[in-house]
This record gives sequence, C-alpha cells and structure tokens, in this order.
Amino acid sequence: MTVELKPEQERRIEELMRSGRFHSLDELLDQALERVSTGEPSPTQEERKRRARNAVVHIRELRKGLTLGGLRIKDLIEEGRM
Repeated sequence: MTVELKPEQERRIEELMRSGRFHSLDELLDQALERVSTGEPSPTQEERKRRARNAVVHIRELRKGLTLGGLRIKDLIEEGRM
C-alpha cells in the first residue's frame, strides 16, 4: 500500500518521532489505528499538559518522604532497584 502524506501530516509525524513518544513509525500507526478502532479520542494538548502537571504534583509528594505503613515510599523504590 502506498500512502501520500500532506506536508503538515509529515511534519507532525516527524515531531512525534523526534519527541521520543514513539520509537518507530509502526508503533505510531499501531496506536493511531487502535484509537480509531476503539473510538478513543486522542488527548488534546491541554489534556497532556494537565497530565504532566498532575505527574509533577505526585512526584513532589513522593519526595516529601511520605510513609506507607511506617516505610518511606522513597525507601520502597530503592528496595525495588536492588
């Protein structure tokens, strides 16, 4: 199958590949096709920003040394690395 892309489509694909979000064109296409077939909408840029902000908040909470049953989460993470 031969597919011709518009210049804007090609630029967006190249940006996604450079960003590291996808490791191959096949991976990008597989995810896109999965979303189309399940009807799952692609996250908007605002949604991606919101998720990133939430992740930062969670990381900051972890760095405070919160405990879980008397154990610090940071210690549990270190234990998992061993």
